[in-house]
Amino acid sequence: MSVRTGLLAIAIAGTLVPGAPAVADQAPQFNSRIVVRLAVSPGQAAAEEAALSEAEPLGAIDEGAVVEPIAEPEPITEPDPWAGLMTSPAPPRATIGGESRTLLAASERRLLTVRPTQVATGGRLFVYGKLPAELADQHPPIEVMLRRDSGWQRERVVRPAGEGAGPLGFTLVVVDIEPGPVLAAMSVRGKGANGALISAPFEVPAGARLRLGFGLDEWDWNGLAPVTVSVVASVMAPDGSGGEEWEVMRRRLDPAGLKPGWFDEDIDLASLAGDRISLSFRTRVDPGAGLLAPQVVWSRPSVVYLDRDRSLPPSFAVVWADSLRARSLSCCGSERATSPYMDGLFGSQGLVFDHAIAQAADTRASTMSLFVSMYPSAHRVVSESAALSREAITLAEAMSSAGYATAAFVEGGELAAELGFGRGFDVYYEEPESDPWHTEGHSTALFGRMLEWLERHQGQPRFAFVHSYDIGWPYLPHPDHQKLFDDDRLDRPSSVDQGALVRYEREIRGFDDSMREFLPRFDAIADPTRTLLMLSSAHGEEFGEHGVLRHGSHLYEEIVHVPLMLRGLGLRPGSHYRGTIGHIDLAPTILGLAGLKVPPSMTGTAIGKALTSGLPFTVPERLSEAHAGRRLRAAGGSDGSWTPPWFTLLRDDHKVILGRTSKGRVVAEAYDLLVDPEESSDLLASPSPPGWTTAMLERLESHASAVWKSDAGPKIAKVRPSSANRSKLDALER
Repeated sequence: MSVRTGLLAIAIAGTLVPGAPAVADQAPQFNSRIVVRLAVSPGQAAAEEAALSEAEPLGAIDEGAVVEPIAEPEPITEPDPWAGLMTSPAPPRATIGGESRTLLAASERRLLTVRPTQVATGGRLFVYGKLPAELADQHPPIEVMLRRDSGWQRERVVRPAGEGAGPLGFTLVVVDIEPGPVLAAMSVRGKGANGALISAPFEVPAGARLRLGFGLDEWDWNGLAPVTVSVVASVMAPDGSGGEEWEVMRRRLDPAGLKPGWFDEDIDLASLAGDRISLSFRTRVDPGAGLLAPQVVWSRPSVVYLDRDRSLPPSFAVVWADSLRARSLSCCGSERATSPYMDGLFGSQGLVFDHAIAQAADTRASTMSLFVSMYPSAHRVVSESAALSREAITLAEAMSSAGYATAAFVEGGELAAELGFGRGFDVYYEEPESDPWHTEGHSTALFGRMLEWLERHQGQPRFAFVHSYDIGWPYLPHPDHQKLFDDDRLDRPSSVDQGALVRYEREIRGFDDSMREFLPRFDAIADPTRTLLMLSSAHGEEFGEHGVLRHGSHLYEEIVHVPLMLRGLGLRPGSHYRGTIGHIDLAPTILGLAGLKVPPSMTGTAIGKALTSGLPFTVPERLSEAHAGRRLRAAGGSDGSWTPPWFTLLRDDHKVILGRTSKGRVVAEAYDLLVDPEESSDLLASPSPPGWTTAMLERLESHASAVWKSDAGPKIAKVRPSSANRSKLDALER
């Protein structure tokens, strides 16, 4: 078959800037999208790869070149919209510059091992791993990487000697490295260049644009050959065979001259409207470069368009301020002016919930409860090595499957993508240099990235999530706020650590100022009448009110009572909702407001209809759990003990707490928060506890016993924290 190649709305390579798309002159609305998927696995596209490897470099394509057509796959009938998400493996992802994205296909690099080794005098070191059996006959090139200067550096590319699979070992001499421990990695390289990924065919809607990103594997930004990437549209003939080809994008990447990052493209497909096409994503190393070819990765492309048979769905943005307890906000009881901007914004324009409850006492478990609408004992992401089961569907997965563009911007550590937090997000950015001891904070930078992403996806339904550690341990406020709130409380005798508390509340004022700077820019990009803004926190913070500091082990109100404020989307402003609501109710509420179905794995209650109508709402009593697995931090130090999970059950103003000590003794408490908001009088210690305590305690005992005695819930997928994430976790625990 004769192939003719044309250029369609393409600018040949200039200087590439990560994250800077070719933006259209206008910003039309795009309420629908087609997620581009592969027609066949990469290894089955051998016919086209062979044809490409024989052709001339791009720019001088032979008119007589022959490309075999790719058969159209059989249509897939899937009556259960969630079955595919629950049964299929998570799609591959790649991280470049701290930003993780869902990929069209996995990188051809395969990591064999990451382990520490010892550098002897003279830079001599030994690295070892194991070659899998399926690669034994290929004699693939093996890369040896060392982590130096906070980054991975390629030291050698070698080929294993001998035959068959089994242990690999190499002795290296790296003359410029000091003796001592070093982290070493071994990986198998793929072909890296002269390949193609071919999409399944689809019909191009009117007004469609192709949005995609690409970059180099995270270890391929130094000393490798330049590579050219291109996207070619093949117009399908009526009989299903491939026809005329149009090259819609071509770019040249030179790793030596670029800062690691993703490169985004926004391509007009108007000339192909109404045609049925497949897309070929091609990679070619520069001829005669004489250098190792880099591994190119493509973020999963989307074709966005306006479906005139449906209205533009609303958008959603969640701001997650870590360690922000409700009682330290001015609008929720603090005597200090910690949050004047947020008070005014949500008090006059939005809704404030008077009793929102976090489902966990730590960031990791609490945030996952928000994402999956399950209690921590059900989703079980309660440690740095426990990843989310495929049986749970995340809010981002549900939004993405409905056509939403999804992105998260976090500081990492507790919210590592590898634990399942990245599932469903097209973009999951983890701040590379997150350090809680940095007084400047990171919220402003994260807000900036979020705004850039929102602007690139204007007119499209969006779900964005941003998380910041600006508030919390070690309580180091911005220099501009270090003299705030010096009042007489600092001189009074108190069981509360007033010095730490005032520094913490200065941090809140700093975050309030960040919100003051962020919101006007946000409103300029995201129409408040079509966008719901949500502000909440993973958990609160304790300053000795009940004998310990920080968070993770107790379930008193200073830990579980968090702010929850909403604004926009036509919700009646200036309202306060007194009823108890949990984080597990937020994902179903967002999905309901978006007009989407709630996955069966989600257990919370949707209250969207009540919010839009202004009517009262009721949710069932809510649990909160402490699974942090860390030492109790007493006000005077650490008692050195470890505790099993603790639990609390809340219904309106009634609360019971149940737990076991490190020696196995069961302890229970009960409080009436209406008359005892400080939880200073345990009702179970009185001779005649109120009748409600018995029924609530029975329900809590049933739940706690099931968690303590059994292994109920989905199986935990064990993961090992990456070296970058391990360093963040260590910094958070200092």
